[in-house]
Amino acid sequence: MISTDILEEYDGEDAIVLGETHEESAHNELEEEAIYRTIPRYVLSEGLNDADPEEFDEMIDNANLMSLRDIQTYFEENYEDSQFLADDTRELYERTKEIESDEEVIGIDEGKVPKSYNEFMDMPFFRMNGGVEDIIKDSISDRTDYEMDEWEKWMGEEEPDELDDKIDTLYSVQTAITKMSFNIPNSQGSLVRPLNHLRREGYDVDLAGCDIDKSKEYSDDSERHFEQISPTSSEEGKENMREPEDNPEKFLEDFAKDMDFISEITSDEERDRRDRAMAERVVQFDQQNDSERPVMAVVGANHLDGVVENLRNQDVSVYEEDLRNIREPEKDEIDNFLYALETAEQMRK
Repeated sequence: MISTDILEEYDGEDAIVLGETHEESAHNELEEEAIYRTIPRYVLSEGLNDADPEEFDEMIDNANLMSLRDIQTYFEENYEDSQFLADDTRELYERTKEIESDEEVIGIDEGKVPKSYNEFMDMPFFRMNGGVEDIIKDSISDRTDYEMDEWEKWMGEEEPDELDDKIDTLYSVQTAITKMSFNIPNSQGSLVRPLNHLRREGYDVDLAGCDIDKSKEYSDDSERHFEQISPTSSEEGKENMREPEDNPEKFLEDFAKDMDFISEITSDEERDRRDRAMAERVVQFDQQNDSERPVMAVVGANHLDGVVENLRNQDVSVYEEDLRNIREPEKDEIDNFLYALETAEQMRK
């Protein structure tokens, strides 16, 4: 966690607007902390387009096994035999030290390799390097196989109607890890995780989008669902990244289209239009806010000034924070350009 207090001067304003760099993990972590500290009634994200809260209820409510320590606590609280791994957690952590990032494929966010044992235990799976995640899932799988063998010995010839509860849970955990890490990018997971925890503590909190519907307005195929997942997170995406060597003409043609798309959505006119749309969404949720807690909006830093100006023109008290100067040491400006290219690629297909 970057040691920065982005809420140092917050004084109970109706809306908190954070201007982030979308691919900067330090921003995601600070946003997660801000949610825990302010417990907003609504959290709005530019990346979720104009989606309404009910679209995320199931995702939030099911996101309760998101780190290795969460799983460990769950089994300790619910099973007398709380073993869910085939190995000791410290032994697994030692294995992660052999994992290195593959820097040959540009633009792929491979996730983090934990730098300490506590980070290994507490790191959400959506932030975790795939190799680290595989070490954990393989150990859970080995434990599941052991439990199955023991259960079958105990059952003998009897045909069970359903699996033993612990075995069923072990299978569910493996599925949950894969689902959370593959289907939720870091920027969304940092919002979903704290909302899940706050709901479990009894707070009424919701997640929604605060932008235009980019899938309808920018995509060549309006029927295709715009996923907020980089295409390079899949094997298909990795193959596409090798395309320049095989078909340079098509690569240059697609690159030109992507640059045209980026120019379109970053023009002053288009930015101003989206600033107004984002502000309107914040106003909408501020007006229906039935609590004394704020509405928090996470937008791209280049939209921050415009959104805040529009909100103040509508008499909404705003606390703003520009996060652009807060960066992980290893991050480079090229990451944000690659993020824009990947977004363009998604919309063009």
